[in-house]
Order: sequence, then structure tokens, then C-alpha cells
Amino acid sequence: MIPQSNCETCLNTDDSAEKQKSKNAYKFINKKQQLNIAKQNSNLKTAKQFVLNLSNRKLTNTEIMTLGKGLNFIPTDKISRTNIMKDFKKFERKLRLKHFFHEYKTIPKTNHPFKEKSKFSVPIIGDNPIEQYIFHTKMELSNYKPNKTKNMTKEETQCLRTLRHIETITIHKADKNNITVVQNKKDYANEGERQLNDGIHYIEIPEINIKNTMNKINEIVYNMNKDNYLDEITFKYIKYENQYITTPFAYFLPKIHKLDNEILKDIYKQQTEIKIQVPARPIISQCNGPLERIGRYLDFFLLPIVKTQTTYISDTGSFIRLLENQR
Repeated sequence: MIPQSNCETCLNTDDSAEKQKSKNAYKFINKKQQLNIAKQNSNLKTAKQFVLNLSNRKLTNTEIMTLGKGLNFIPTDKISRTNIMKDFKKFERKLRLKHFFHEYKTIPKTNHPFKEKSKFSVPIIGDNPIEQYIFHTKMELSNYKPNKTKNMTKEETQCLRTLRHIETITIHKADKNNITVVQNKKDYANEGERQLNDGIHYIEIPEINIKNTMNKINEIVYNMNKDNYLDEITFKYIKYENQYITTPFAYFLPKIHKLDNEILKDIYKQQTEIKIQVPARPIISQCNGPLERIGRYLDFFLLPIVKTQTTYISDTGSFIRLLENQR
């Protein structure tokens, strides 16, 4: 039989151990929370350096964190097996083409610069190592379980959806740097109209007739091909038959580097209401426009000539190296 005093001692020891364990757990949780808060504050401070709010709308901390990731940031998307198999289908075709043409020595190593991508598919013939690899890889992909880890919190994802549907603001990358600029849509439109209506660089046309523009381009292209100025491959590349054509559009990148440093400091501190017209750099997007392919054709021949000029500077890095060589 155990003495009563010994039993009480054991119970007291167990209680003390439990209390110490709970105390240590509380300290650990409290320390972890403090570290998380410090990390969030540090991330928010960093994000504020890459977001400039020129609008009348006050941004929340979550919105600043979301925009601070930059406009090139890609949120983790839902991975579907359908898309995975679709991508593998392209890879599968490349493998078969490599295997099918690897013995052809006469195939040129460099393609014609304006050759359209071929849609030729190699027929499945025989049981070779390539087909075995494709089969076994498909079997593994069919059992693949995607990683569900997200690179954005639920609050940031919801914030992104909200920002997309706010019609009073516009969000663009700044010219010359990676800062994300938030502007009133009215201010953005006023700057765009000011540049487009200057009467020097742009002329307003009464109506947009893409079909008529395409017909004029095709007439010139067909005549150039007829007079042997264009080979058949280039002719097929430039002519607009069964092509999806859209109207080119303009957008503008805010030139915040043109603003006075004192004004920028006040804006970052949100101490002054924004009452300035921010200049912008115009960008004319010709993607899928009627002049896009002709532009690529001319660029192919003119760019090498431009690069031979003594005044040619390819990018910022080239300019810096040029200055360093002048020392």
C-alpha cells in the first residue's frame, strides 16, 4: 500500500508538469503569432514600395499586399487533368516528329523566318521505344494528384476579384519601373484623350473599316507576289485569309518618374489629395491587327540595319555598359 503523502506528492508533480507544459505551449503560440504579425508588417511595408495610389479610393492593406505582387504575378490556378493531357498531347507530337524526321539529313537546320507552323501529325506505326514511353507516361499522368498549395491567401484571391470589378479605377504598370499604379479611370481617360486629340501624332477617322483596310493590304501583297518581290512562304504569311483580325487599341503607362519627389513622398504618405495630371507613355497594340504581320516583315529587314548605327542602344543595360566604357 502506497503512503498517502507519496500519492499527494505524485499528484502535485503531475499538476506542475501539466501547468508548465501548458505555459510553454502558450509561450510558443504567442511567439509564433508575434512572428507572423512581424512578417505581415514587413511584407506590407515592402508591398507599399511597389504600389502608388493616385486614385480617390483608399486601398486596404490586403489590396496593397495583392497589388504589391506585381502585374506579372501568376496566381496558382486549379490544375485539371484535361489541361495536363492537352499539354502532353503537344509534347507527344513533338516526340513523334523528332523520331520520324531524325534520319532526314536534307532538312535545313534553320527554317524560313515567315514559315507558318505545320499541322502535320505523325501516324502511330509499330511498337517502338517512343510509343512505349508515351503510353507509360500517359498512365502515370492519369494517376497524378495535383498539389493544392496556393500562392495567395483566400483574402487576397477575393480582393483580386473585387478589384477587377471596380469601374472607377484603372490599374497599370508604371513606365520605366515595376511599380503598380492605381488611377481614377476619369483621370486616365483624360490623359489618353489629351494625347490622341493633339492633332499632331494622331488623326481621328470618321469610321473604322477593318475589312476595307484588309482589302487594300491584300491588293498590295498580291501585286508584290505577282512581281516576284515576295516568295510563296512570305506571301502566305502576310496575306489575310482566314485570319482573326481585331482593331488595334492604345493604352497608357503612367510616367511617375516625371513627378516631383516631394509630391511622390506626400502621395505615399497619403497626406495630400491627388490633383495633378500624370503624364503617360502611349502604347499602340497591333496584336492581331491588319498591320501586325507586315510590321514583323519590315522589322526583320530593318532591325539589322538599325543595329549597325552608332547611335543604337538596345536597352537600359546596354546604355549602362556604354557609360562604363566611357570612363
